[in-house]
Amino acid sequence: MDKNGTTGARHLVGARPVKYGLRKYHSKRIENWGVKGACPFPITKFFVPGCPRTGMEKRYFLLRLIPPRPTFATDMDAEERQVMLAHGAFLRQYVESGTIIVMGPVQDPAGPWGLAVFEAGSEDEVRSIVARDPTVLSGRGFRWEIYPMLQAIVRK
Repeated sequence: MDKNGTTGARHLVGARPVKYGLRKYHSKRIENWGVKGACPFPITKFFVPGCPRTGMEKRYFLLRLIPPRPTFATDMDAEERQVMLAHGAFLRQYVESGTIIVMGPVQDPAGPWGLAVFEAGSEDEVRSIVARDPTVLSGRGFRWEIYPMLQAIVRK
């Protein structure tokens, strides 16, 4: 337990400390928790954005593509189908380059939506990619939601 009565390692992300439940991976007390740039994670399978010791210069983002209506997947017209084909081809190039880790439709009882997990240097980089997505350029009411991930455990 630390002086605040909590367990787990802390890492400075942005302007506030973020706590992670990783106590079992750390046998020694970390004295430099609040020092900017100091990383309490000596192992490399845990990635913290901006942490030089874990090698995470890139950040991860979860994105949701919200279609124009909940029934879109079942009742799209021919033009919308072409937009979706162009959308898939557009994002596939980022999958092949490694910028997108995984992407695809999600079956949600409230209506399907698209998912993509990006590995990028910044949120602005992700925004510049999705701004060129054919679904956005079509003007048909699609919208992206972008959620930065505070921590990512990834397969090597």
